[in-house]
Amino acid sequence: MSKLQEVKDKIINQEFKGTLYPDFEQVLDAIGTLEQLKDTMNLGLADLEHELSDKEETEIKETISNLDNTINELAESIFLEKTPDVPENEQWLYENPDALKSVKQGLKEAGEGKLVNHENLFIEDEK
Repeated sequence: MSKLQEVKDKIINQEFKGTLYPDFEQVLDAIGTLEQLKDTMNLGLADLEHELSDKEETEIKETISNLDNTINELAESIFLEKTPDVPENEQWLYENPDALKSVKQGLKEAGEGKLVNHENLFIEDEK
C-alpha cells in the first residue's frame, strides 16, 4: 500500500487523534506527486541498470531513499495536535466539540478576569 493511500485511509476512517493540517489536501497532492516520481525513478533504474555506472546507480537509489523520507515526513505533517491522554470520566468532553469549546471559552474568560459572582451557585445539603 502506498503512503498516500495509507494516509487517506487514516483520514477516511478517522484513525488519528488531534486535528488535520488545514491544507492537508495540498499535502496529499504533494505526496502523490512524489510517489509517482519515485515509481518512475524505480522503473528507469530497472530499465537502465546495465547501462549505469555503480556511482550513478547509487546516486539514484539515494535519491529514491530521500524521496521516501520526504514522503514519510509529509505524511506525518498532516496530523497536527495529538489529543492528550484523558481520564475515562472526562473523555466525553473531547468527544463533544460544543462542550469542549464552551469549557475553553470559560477558561479563557476566567483567565481574563471576566468572572461573575453568584451567591447561590452551590446549594448546601440540609442537615
